[in-house]
Amino acid sequence: LSPHVCFGYRGPIEEVAAMPGYADLMAHAPSLGIKLHLSHTSMTSAVNVGPRALNLGVIARSHAV
Repeated sequence: LSPHVCFGYRGPIEEVAAMPGYADLMAHAPSLGIKLHLSHTSMTSAVNVGPRALNLGVIARSHAV
């Protein structure tokens, strides 16, 4: 429904680039028409999940896994 994937990180944002698989994801996503966005996490996530948490937001139709 939206070609965007949003990441929020509870820590120094530079740490995300060093996470396993992140560089591959950044390199491959544009070929699929997907734009990746990275920002600091929301206050709710920061309080409920804690430090160094990485969360992900997408909009998609319901589907079976």
